[in-house]
Order: sequence, then structure tokens, then C-alpha cells
Amino acid sequence: MSGLDVSNGSYTAQFAHVALADFEIQNPERFSRYRQMCDLPLVRASSTHDFDFIVDLVDDRLALVDCRKPRIRPVIIDLDQPWRATGVDLLRRAIGRQSSSVIDATAGFGRDAIHLARLGLEVTAIERCQPIALLLDDAILCARDEAASRIRLLPDDSLRCLEHHHADVVYVDPMFDASRGLKSLPRKAMQVARELAGDDVDARDLAAIARRHFKRVVVKRPDKSPPLVDGVHHSHCGNTVRYDVYLLDGPVENET
Repeated sequence: MSGLDVSNGSYTAQFAHVALADFEIQNPERFSRYRQMCDLPLVRASSTHDFDFIVDLVDDRLALVDCRKPRIRPVIIDLDQPWRATGVDLLRRAIGRQSSSVIDATAGFGRDAIHLARLGLEVTAIERCQPIALLLDDAILCARDEAASRIRLLPDDSLRCLEHHHADVVYVDPMFDASRGLKSLPRKAMQVARELAGDDVDARDLAAIARRHFKRVVVKRPDKSPPLVDGVHHSHCGNTVRYDVYLLDGPVENET
């Protein structure tokens, strides 16, 4: 069962015109859950032409359906897919071997959240785009991987709520041209995520808030890009990305 927390009120909506399908007859319990999670307009099958996407129940999974291209397979989030990274786990090194809890402040499709949960960390995943947050909650609920039980989803805006939560580390993966955590997703999912959420133009503000309130902050960046904010303590670099680590104070732990 997902550790969903909606106690902090409303959160940021998306860019595309999205509605929640009325599937109450199919599954009253899940419909009620997702109706409470969002303020998306409610739509019936006859009115879907008024929207770009609808969030609907498809084959017992919550899916994002493209109303403009109905023949395209709906997008779902599957957290049971294996982690495909090779070589050294740079994200784990950046998070720190002594860390036991992390806030993924830009959770997106949950790829990094489930990876960190599989490593044994307790993960608070924050996602402000309503349709993506709905799909991620469904993915956590339906995951067979027991690691998903260590993910607590907050459908909220990290800019507003981050300082009210606690963890050893905050992880920020802004969606700029390199696409936040989406390189490993199918092309359709990449396009949908960008259309729904846009670029994280306020990512520097988020990093600044995280640095004020947490001792360790990790920011994912394209390998050739400058730091998101000044003050990088050290970095873990791969071929295409790097993880910039910011420390409030104290020595660096052994991360090898």
C-alpha cells in the first residue's frame, strides 16, 4: 500500500489540458482515492474531445490516454522494471553510504525513487504535476517489488512543502533539455512528461531551499552543464551525467 500523504493541500497543476475519467462504476474505491488526490476536471467518455489527455483506468491500471491520438498506447508507470544502469552506482555514492532516508524532490516517473528504495532507503517522493502524481501512486500500489512499500508519495510542490519534511538527503533532478530521469523511458512517455510538466524553471529556487534546510543535497546535472547553484562540495561524474553534492557542514563520509 502506498504511503500517500495529501495533508498539505493543493499542488501545482500541469501545462496540458488534462481530465480525470469517471470510472467510479468500474472501481469506486480507486476512483474515490484519485478524486481526492487531484482537482482535475471530471470527464465522461462522450466529452473527451475537449481535453489533450485523460487519466483513466485501463486494464486495471491508471493510465494517461492521449485524446488526440487514441490509437497510441496509453502511458502507465511500471516500477517493477529492473534498473538498467551499468558500472558504478553514482547516485548511491552521491546520496552517501550512511544515509538511510532521502527526499526525491522531483519524483517524476519514480525511476530514481524505486532504485533508491531497492537500495534500502526510505524514500519520500514529491511530485507536483497532478497527472504524473496519480500515475505514480497507482504504480506504487500495483508494484510487486516490495521496495515500493518504502516509497511515500507526496502529491505536492517541493518549493512549498520541502522545509516541512525531514530526511538525511534531498535529491533534485530538474527537467531541463536533458529530461529529468526520462532518458530510459519510452519515447512516448518522454514526450508526455515534457508536455505535462514542462521544464523546471524554478529548480534553482528549489535547490536553494533544500540547501537551507538539509545537510546534504544532491543535484543531477548533464555532464557538460554548469552547476545548478554555486557551492558544490564534490561531484560524482559519469559519461553523460554527474551528481553534484552540497554539504551544509562537516566532513565527507567514505563514499567508495
